[in-house]
Parts: sequence; structure tokens; C-alpha cells
Amino acid sequence: MGDGFISKMKAAERNLDISGTAKIYPDYIQPISISNLNQDISRDRSKDVAEILSHITKKTNPAYVEAVHLSRNDPLAYRMKKLFRRIRPKMSADRFLDISQELSRLEPSELIGAVQALEKKYGNR
Repeated sequence: MGDGFISKMKAAERNLDISGTAKIYPDYIQPISISNLNQDISRDRSKDVAEILSHITKKTNPAYVEAVHLSRNDPLAYRMKKLFRRIRPKMSADRFLDISQELSRLEPSELIGAVQALEKKYGNR
């Protein structure tokens, strides 16, 4: 019974001084004072909340999750997909088909060089 919640609360009450500041709280890192509490409550947290929501929205977006998964597991396929998405609107259908067929015929070492050259030309990297 000496380790229970009530005994911890009584120990914490004994450690308070007259000004309301805690001397020693075994479960807390920082002492609590009335002035710190008022400053913390009055602080505008809208930026913090917006940042947290932005982070949650980004990390739970299915397109983002898929892109991160693809970029980690197959970086070359991710780069090619991104490159094709960028160059497709700039070319005719026949030209785009010719380039994609030509890239599919290349060896992996040649493909990396070709993708780098296309990225440089079309400003992807």
C-alpha cells in the first residue's frame, strides 16, 4: 500500500512550499509554478496544431505512402514514373511511346544513364 497512488499524492503535497512551487516531484521533470502555468495556457498554439495536422495529413495520404514505399524499394522505377509523368504532356503520343519502348529495351546500367540524361533535359533533377 506504500507504493500506491494515494501515498504518492501525499508525498507530493508534503513537497509543496507556500508559493505553490513544487520542490520535488518524483514523477515529473520540471517543477510547476503558477507563473509558468499561466504562460503556458496563454501561449498561442495554432501553429503547433497546424504543424501536427499537416504532419498527420501528409503521413496518412495514400499517394504519399505509396510514393515513399516505391522510392525506398525501387528508386529507379520511382524516378522513371516521375519522369514519365513530367514528360508525357510535353510530347506527342507517338514520341512518348517510342521513348518508353526504347527505355524498356535498355540494360539496367544503360537505363540509369538514360534516365539521368532525360531528368537533366526535362529539369526533374
